[in-house]
Amino acid sequence: MNKERIEKVAQHVDDKWKDKDCLLCGENGWGMAEVEIACIPWGRVLPLVASTCGNCGNTVFINAVVAGVHNQEEQHGVATPVANTARKAPK
Repeated sequence: MNKERIEKVAQHVDDKWKDKDCLLCGENGWGMAEVEIACIPWGRVLPLVASTCGNCGNTVFINAVVAGVHNQEEQHGVATPVANTARKAPK
C-alpha cells in the first residue's frame, strides 16, 4: 500500500475513531500497516488495513473499501465470488 493510501486510511480513522485508547492496555499509540490484508469470508474478498497498538500489540482491522482506499472494481476481486477449494474428507 502506498503512502497516499496509508494517509487516507489514517485520516478516515482520525475522523471516525472517537476514543483511540487501546481496549487492552489503555495507551494511545497506534501504527498503521503498510499492506492490505485480504480476508475471504463466505467466498468473498474483504480488503482490510491493520492498525496495531505499539504498546501491547492489540490489532484493529479497518475495512479498506469503507475507508475509501480500495475500489471494488480493482483487480483484487473485491466482493467477487471465489471458487470453493474445500475438499470433502474421505469416508
